[in-house]
Amino acid sequence: THSFGLLCGVFATLRRGATPVILQDFSPRHVLAIHRLHPDAIIYTAPGLAYAMSLFAESVHAVMISGMTLPEKWFRSIERKTHHLLQQYGCSEIGCIALHPNPPSPQAIGFPLEHLEIETGTKGKPAELVVSQQGVRIGTKDLMYFEDGLHFLSRLDEMINVSGLSVYPGEVEYVLYQLPTVEAVVVFKRMDSFQGERVCAQLVTTASEEELKQHCMKHLAPHQRPTEWQLVE
Repeated sequence: THSFGLLCGVFATLRRGATPVILQDFSPRHVLAIHRLHPDAIIYTAPGLAYAMSLFAESVHAVMISGMTLPEKWFRSIERKTHHLLQQYGCSEIGCIALHPNPPSPQAIGFPLEHLEIETGTKGKPAELVVSQQGVRIGTKDLMYFEDGLHFLSRLDEMINVSGLSVYPGEVEYVLYQLPTVEAVVVFKRMDSFQGERVCAQLVTTASEEELKQHCMKHLAPHQRPTEWQLVE
């Protein structure tokens, strides 16, 4: 369902000496039906489809996800329904950069491929991932750190700067997803004349705004808490 996964899936399959099966119908039922004909296949797909498939009773052999960092809720649901959950990370300028054979979390995007050189930050001081290939350095615009593999925090342009303090949308989304009444959430920024930027959240939920605020007060620092709420269908 996206070009990066399609290219990687096809070329990896050919390299293994196998025959790729390319689907044009993205109905989860259809994908699962085709999977029964190829029970040892690795399904290369975008996270949304992998999550939709995980809502069915049927398990699958292996899923390779890429294209975005999954919400924790999606990640655990897919993890429960596949024998092998794999994760890959890359960009269009270079192709595949890192692979993880058994990611413990959505942020654990894997280990760099041997032909690449990487520069990034530490857990205490994350930095943009810069990749060098044959003497050419490319900035990915992704904020990461290296500790037993690469860990993704945020796109640099999605990070929220609240009065000089960094807020990573994924961390706020993770906390909000802990509420069983929250079905979907996206955290984003808006400009703010007083703080520079402010944290905003859009949710599909039956919880009230007051319940959401109380939950955030228990689990987030003041600068991480959304100040603008949008409850949508």
